Amino acid sequence: MTEFLPEAYFTGVYRYRNWSVLAVSMVLGLFSIFFGAMLARQAAQGKLSAGGTAVGLVFMGLPLTGLVFLLQKYVRRVEIHVRIDHDGIACGKYKYPWEEIGMVSGRSVNWPTGIQLIFQKRGRFAMDRHLFVTPPVTLEQYNVLLAELAEKVLPHHPHLVIG
Repeated sequence: MTEFLPEAYFTGVYRYRNWSVLAVSMVLGLFSIFFGAMLARQAAQGKLSAGGTAVGLVFMGLPLTGLVFLLQKYVRRVEIHVRIDHDGIACGKYKYPWEEIGMVSGRSVNWPTGIQLIFQKRGRFAMDRHLFVTPPVTLEQYNVLLAELAEKVLPHHPHLVIG
C-alpha cells in the first residue's frame, strides 16, 4: 500500500557522491597522514610520553574517522531526500511539523552558486538547520517556494517567519 503524500512545495536531494565530498575527504586524509608522520617521527626520536602519544593518536584518528565516514557515504551513493510540504519539512529520516518550525529562509552560497535553504525550530535555543541539496536552489526556485509558503502555509501557522 502506498502512503499518501501531500503536494510538495519543494523536493530535492543531497548526494554525497560529488566533488566537494572528495575534496573534503582528501583534506582529512592529508591531515591524518601529517599527524601520523609527526607522531612517528617524535616516537622514533624518543620524545613522546604516553600523554603525547595519546594526543597524537587523537589528532590522527579524528580526521581519519571523518575520512572513512565521508568515503563510505560516497562509495555507497548515499542520498538525503528533502521535502517541504503542507505537513512540514522532511530531511532524510527526520520530520519537522510546522508547529515546531519558527523560520524558513535561505543563504546565498558561492560554491557552487545558488541558495542554501535553512530553517530554525521554535524554542529558546533556535539555531539554523541546513537543508543541503545538490545542486543548490536557484533564485527562481527560492522565490517560488517562499511565495507558496506565504500563500499556503502562513495562514495556518502565523508564528512562522518566511524569508
